[in-house]
Amino acid sequence: ATKPRTQRCRLHEDEFLKFYCETCGEAVCRDCIMVEHKDHSYTHLAKASAGIREELAAALGDADKKLVELKDKQGELLSKKSLLKDTVTKVKDSIKEAAEG
Repeated sequence: ATKPRTQRCRLHEDEFLKFYCETCGEAVCRDCIMVEHKDHSYTHLAKASAGIREELAAALGDADKKLVELKDKQGELLSKKSLLKDTVTKVKDSIKEAAEG
């Protein structure tokens, strides 16, 4: 596994983003924890990213299931649309025959 690239804090340029502020939902540095985010809940960035990856994987799985369901519904609707078109054509033909006859 490759080591993730560590980014510098935009507020404290001499510090790296090593923590995740759970209160704000953003990566923070050590100085941020002590100043801007001092009363917030935080964890190590690596731990938070693993949890976020799991959440994203679960959401992606749910989205894939929903996509399959929607494709099935789309197929049903296309089939019903085709059936309806056929029915409309038959009714038009019947009306035309009745009018001519």
